[in-house]
Amino acid sequence: MVDFELNSIDYTQDEILSFLQDSLPQPVYEESVPDGDTLKRNHLGQIDPYLAVQFGDVYARGVRSMIGQKGHDYSMSFAVQVVSPDANIGRKISNRVLSLILGKQFTYAPGGVEKLPVGGALMTINQSDPATQAYMVPSWYKIVIHYFDEDVV
Repeated sequence: MVDFELNSIDYTQDEILSFLQDSLPQPVYEESVPDGDTLKRNHLGQIDPYLAVQFGDVYARGVRSMIGQKGHDYSMSFAVQVVSPDANIGRKISNRVLSLILGKQFTYAPGGVEKLPVGGALMTINQSDPATQAYMVPSWYKIVIHYFDEDVV
């Protein structure tokens, strides 16, 4: 395992993943949007609901620090993709995620999670066939992080 220096972005991403994993009965994975080849199935080949979380890049926003760029505030977007065998199930899990995560504060992100105005579409896996079909409900969020790393602290 690679030993990375701790910074507030890594820490916040880990906190978000842990929060979702601890708050929901469905498995939560950090992975790209699944397709027909990467879709997770149980031992019977069926799709059990799960969440695929992806973190976007950060960009400077808000407070600028006197110590330079490593002390600025940064916005980070992240997507929560609910994957399920049924549109109704996916919608309800996505609504539960919204209820849990909206406004949630983390150690280095005291402002709380905000909903981004994109997303909300319900779609099927792009490589689905009659034997394998899944519904995906994507949601996008952002959070402002007070950046620091071990060099600054």
